[in-house]
Amino acid sequence: GFSSGDLIFIAGANETAYNGEVEIEVTGTTTFTYTVSGSPASPATGTITASPGIDVYAKYSITHQGRNWLFNVKTTNDTPHLMVASEFENVESYDTTKRAQDSSFTTGNEAFYMLTPDLKAINGVVLFNKQLIISTSEGRLFILTGSDSTTYAFAEFYPKSSAVGNESIANIGNDVMYMRAGGNIETLTATLTSGDISVDDVSRWIPDTVKDLTGAIAIYDQKNQKVLFFTGSKVLVFFKDLYYNPNFQFSPWSVYKTSLSFGFSTKAVKYLRVPGGTSYTVYLGDSAGNIYDFNGSGTGDNSTNIVISRQTNIIESDPNATLYGRVQYRRLGAAELYLQFDWNNNLSSSNATINLAGGTTDTGAYWGGTIYWGGAWYYGQGFQYSGNVSSQGFSPGGKEYGFKLTTYLSTTADFKIDHIDL
Repeated sequence: GFSSGDLIFIAGANETAYNGEVEIEVTGTTTFTYTVSGSPASPATGTITASPGIDVYAKYSITHQGRNWLFNVKTTNDTPHLMVASEFENVESYDTTKRAQDSSFTTGNEAFYMLTPDLKAINGVVLFNKQLIISTSEGRLFILTGSDSTTYAFAEFYPKSSAVGNESIANIGNDVMYMRAGGNIETLTATLTSGDISVDDVSRWIPDTVKDLTGAIAIYDQKNQKVLFFTGSKVLVFFKDLYYNPNFQFSPWSVYKTSLSFGFSTKAVKYLRVPGGTSYTVYLGDSAGNIYDFNGSGTGDNSTNIVISRQTNIIESDPNATLYGRVQYRRLGAAELYLQFDWNNNLSSSNATINLAGGTTDTGAYWGGTIYWGGAWYYGQGFQYSGNVSSQGFSPGGKEYGFKLTTYLSTTADFKIDHIDL
């Protein structure tokens, strides 16, 4: 398993000069040579006899029930439909010669392998409600049954998932989301409840955006209750708090783009703890080796404002009445909301601008230190408006039988718009 130029560490040799980090010079089937300086000769050549070993690669690895499970395994040959499980509580022991439920197994702790029942490549693995679920490429969802090497097996869970991509399935806390052939994104519970119909398609609000997608990196941002699908040029953002709100009937999706040169083209995304901190965030990388915090609190996208826009479907209106509306929002950061109304038939548009008032987050005054009665100091200073609900009315002008509304912001400030009434 070694190659010329590899660095290895030798330990335990009786001739201590042979111990330490060395560079392999020549390799054989079961041997390699390297050169050392000093005693017993200067220089001296040592030859080590070793097991040839084997290089093992796996697309997915997960720890479950005291074992390390490897999926979509490659050694000297590609075996994408192969799953290999370690010995119980021994992640260094594997066996690719004995299948699960082998007749020689007696303790249930043995290492083993299994194949996917439909013999298709494994393209996703997820733990959900303490159950291990695998997906096969444009095939099916299978669930692991059994409790040890004498009983483990894959059972059919959902026969028509047709999941695509290599990282397009994710546990989102209370459900499992995955992308299927054609680019549609579905949830497991909706599929099991409603069957294979459009109701279980949670991407039905953005059909043009997901059309013909062949894969994405799906990441669950637990802290912010979002599911992120990195498609290579943009990020599809699914807001759980909107989708699972029974009183909310609008799209739970946003689409994020960036003016950074890598354009969200990434092969690595991970939800993990901030190094040296206690909070969690989503990190991603570009081809140049840069690492970005997706939820960073810096100066914005490439030192510029972050641009946010959303557009509605056609909204009916009375051509004989003036349109009035009201924006309800929370006082967080000060920002400017731009509303554009594209009217039907006459190819015209009108707009309105709303200045969203901010709410300071200054620390309030308290007894002690430099705080005392008088001057600018008083109870409640600085934070009385932060997060409070506010609203503003508007009228864009223009009359027609219908229109599309586009909302647009360009800011680095935090904001939250509850709803827009028309």
